Formats: sequence, structure tokens, C-alpha cells
Amino acid sequence: MPDSAGGQRIGRPRPIAGPTMPTLTLENMSFGYGRGDIFSSVSVETSNALLCTGANGSGKTTLLKLLARVLWPRAGTIRLDGRRRYVSAAFFGDEILLDDLTVFAHFNWLKRHVDADDAFQHRARELFDLHAMWGARVGDLSCGMRRWVGLAFSLSTPSEAYFLDEPFAHLDETRMRLLIAALGEVCALGRFVALTHHVPVSLGFAHKVWNLCDG
Repeated sequence: MPDSAGGQRIGRPRPIAGPTMPTLTLENMSFGYGRGDIFSSVSVETSNALLCTGANGSGKTTLLKLLARVLWPRAGTIRLDGRRRYVSAAFFGDEILLDDLTVFAHFNWLKRHVDADDAFQHRARELFDLHAMWGARVGDLSCGMRRWVGLAFSLSTPSEAYFLDEPFAHLDETRMRLLIAALGEVCALGRFVALTHHVPVSLGFAHKVWNLCDG
């Protein structure tokens, strides 16, 4: 297995003494491909959870990659609780999974990497309802199930912040409820969560919405 999740090296997040409200701050942040800027001198702050909405091409995924440190700003800074460096896990599809390994093998690797006990795997299997596919090869799963396992793997990775690109895409109502419940638990632990979706969605926990109107 690679030593990364969504392009970010897996490490141990800083310990949190009780629930906190993590704060993400963008200060004079600019970014663009080529000569033009997609974002120019953006300064904004948000806490706990962020939902980025907007039409295709509005820059949602680019912004999320900047927050996740997959891309770097041309100018300015992005900080979590005042720090430029923070442990994060990102989901931009199912590219973090390996076709020849079973779902169990992925979570078993993660369990050993973070030195967790068997309860870690049991919780992931229960929280994301992975029972039916636990012993299946990832390469044998449908595209929708691959995405679901990728989401579960990303959110099970111990991190200070989670960045999920279009996590609700192609989910049925049951899995959407499971995902929202999992995101709520992550936020309750004092972790920062940012996700994209083309339209606002009711998350059931405190969050801010950034609507990107122009690409």
C-alpha cells in the first residue's frame, strides 16, 4: 500500500483535548493555471466544516485541492489553527485503492499503520456498512462501491482535516445518511471537514457554505 491518502502522507494528528472548533484561514490566497488567476487575493476564515458549492467549472475541486495541499497557492497562505502544515486525508475518487487487494486488506493495512486494535476495523465496517463487500477484491466492485470504499478509507484515516470531492455523488439515500452521520462524528471529534457538492445539501451539523459563482 502507498504511504499516502489522496496525495497526503498519513501521519498522526495532534492530540485534541476535548472537542474544539478548528479554524481554516485563507489570507491573500491566489492561484491559477498559466497566467490567469482562478482565485485572486482571497482572504476568508471558517470553522468546523465547510461545504463548497457551485456549477461545474466554478473551481470547487481546485479550491479543495488547495486546502488539502495537493496544490499550492501562487501567493498567500492557507492555515489550519494558525499552522501551514497539518495532517490531512483527501478523497478525489477511488485512486487511493488497489484493485488486487480486498476491502479487508485495505483496512487491515491502515489498522497496522496507525497501530490500532481490531475494534478499529469493526467500527469502520459498521459505520460504513461494508459487511457485504469486506472480503471482495476492489477490482471486482462496481464504480459506485469503489467510491464508497474510498470514502470510508479516507474518513477512517487519522487526520486533523478531511477534504472530500463530491462525496455525495451517486449515493442512494441510505448511504447518504451513513456518510452524513460519519461526517458529523468526525466534526464532533474536533476535526475539520471540507467537501464539495454542486448544490447545497442539509448536513445536520454546523457548517459554512461557500458558493463559487464564477470559474
